[in-house]
Amino acid sequence: MGRDLGLDGVVDHFTLSGDEAGWLRNKTGATRLGFAVQLKFLTWRGRFPKMRLELPPDAVEHVAKQVGVAASELGFYDFTSRVAKRHRSELRDLTGWHECSKTDLVKLVSHLVDVIWHDERREEQVRAELLRQMRVDLIEPPTAAQIATIIRSALHQADDRAVAEVAARLAREEDCPRRLDALVFTDPTGDSEQDDDTASVDGDGADEDLESVLSDIKSHPGNVSLNSLLDEISKLKQVRAVSIPAKAFTGIGVQVINAWRARASAAAPSHLRRFSPEVRHVLLAALLFQRQRGITDTLVDLLNSTVHRINARAEKKVTEAFVVEFTKVRGKSGLLGKIAAASLGAPDGSVRSVVFPAAGGEKTLKDLVAEMKATNAEFARSKREVFKSSYSNHYRSGLMKLLGVLDFRSSNDQHKPVMDALKLIERHKDSSTTYLPLGETIPLEGVVRKDWMEFALFTPDKGPKRVMRTVYEACVFQALRDRLRCKEIWVVAPTSGAIPTTTSRTTSKSGARSTTTSSTSRERRRCLPPNSRPRCAPSSARWTPNCRNCRGSRSAASTATARSSSPSPSRRKSRRTCASSRRRSARNGAPSPSSTSSKRPPCAPGCSRPSPRSARGRRSTRRSSWNACS
Repeated sequence: MGRDLGLDGVVDHFTLSGDEAGWLRNKTGATRLGFAVQLKFLTWRGRFPKMRLELPPDAVEHVAKQVGVAASELGFYDFTSRVAKRHRSELRDLTGWHECSKTDLVKLVSHLVDVIWHDERREEQVRAELLRQMRVDLIEPPTAAQIATIIRSALHQADDRAVAEVAARLAREEDCPRRLDALVFTDPTGDSEQDDDTASVDGDGADEDLESVLSDIKSHPGNVSLNSLLDEISKLKQVRAVSIPAKAFTGIGVQVINAWRARASAAAPSHLRRFSPEVRHVLLAALLFQRQRGITDTLVDLLNSTVHRINARAEKKVTEAFVVEFTKVRGKSGLLGKIAAASLGAPDGSVRSVVFPAAGGEKTLKDLVAEMKATNAEFARSKREVFKSSYSNHYRSGLMKLLGVLDFRSSNDQHKPVMDALKLIERHKDSSTTYLPLGETIPLEGVVRKDWMEFALFTPDKGPKRVMRTVYEACVFQALRDRLRCKEIWVVAPTSGAIPTTTSRTTSKSGARSTTTSSTSRERRRCLPPNSRPRCAPSSARWTPNCRNCRGSRSAASTATARSSSPSPSRRKSRRTCASSRRRSARNGAPSPSSTSSKRPPCAPGCSRPSPRSARGRRSTRRSSWNACS
């Protein structure tokens, strides 16, 4: 038998109305009960039961009481007999339900295409929409094979319709189809009717060039290095040269675009040439559009990683140099006294003959000088010099080219000095002067750190202070990295109006949407201390800015308390004591302390629902009351 529905389900789905009870006036016994059960099962599931095992027992009991027949009489009703078939035919006439015909199949496929063509390609979602529409149209579901055929046909027609729509938008853009064909055809006109033998003889070298261009666009970046940075910049320029229309994929779901991109990524130029022009243009456009976004995100990651690498290598190099030179000199006070006494005893003598013997040799004095240099200030100064040298001699060319291909934005006026500094160094990126021009407004506050201020400013004997250009550029990139990691500054990604999977977090004043990538999301989470993240995290799909003030958002102290996984010894002892008392109470037949209080406290002030409990019956500290009350 089927699973019991419960009282609410039985009352909602298996209660006969006045008209339905009138349809039973000429039926008695098992026939009366079988007819009523088939009627209510049809209105509940949208189809007739195939056997008695599909019927919930409590539903059968409820219907039997309404029709005045014992529930056991249903065992004498054969759902495959001619009487049951005649009942189903009568019920179709009475309720308006009908079997699925060829006309219905065509209408259902057309409806599915209208619903899913722009953003849905998952079979389970298409199946759910199909069954829902069948209930609306009072159509009995066909066989499983027919349903699979309907779904396949709808998905195929939906993809064809989406391809035709995007291809029409690309065709309206001047020379866009020709630029796309240039990626796979040796002839810029894209003549797909060229003879295969002629193409194999005349176009071998050109095919290799096309393979190289497409493989470069499809390739992933290498390790963090200047060459990887320059390669990604070159790929981004190649993709932008094709100039995909900004609104080519308006209204098209991201999963549909990703599927097209996957097809184009797996196909060689020779395979793409075999597709129809419309399909080929759409696949290549999806590939270039998604790769443009991916390359943009990669360049942001490379920028962050490059600045971090310069800093880490400078620190490693300075540390190694200090370790080699550093030897701790002990007894400095006594050594100073010996040197003073020797100097006073022979004031006219030379340093080598008087001071060196008193200090224990020249090596001791060298070690003493190295130790004095190995201070925090000296270490930081040496690190800044190495950072500046590594940046200006190696990484500067790539980072300056990066500024020319990425569009940085910020909607917070607090970070306006960094944005102004970026524009300033970009204007003077081809300059070979040591200092920035005097006529420029150079933002220092919020751009140059305090420990770099002395290193970036030069005070001549006469005239105003000057700002060293390469040092200032290094400071700007460090400040830019900090803002990018916290998403106070972002990079504008190419927008097409595609239907996103999640809502964009930030919108600038000019209306440009921010880039939301997995890498930047991880950087965003790193900026928050682990014990200060709210339970209603911004990564949740249900999160809104108002969640900061809701009861589900927790402070750092409460989060740290809830996340402590190792209880104190006293708490563990109390748990063992409570467990022992519960076992003794169970043996003696007395209620345990935990069972005496049946009413749990509310999950939050002002909430009428009790607090959630974990698997062991204790109050859960990990589940949020925001989820419990939602």
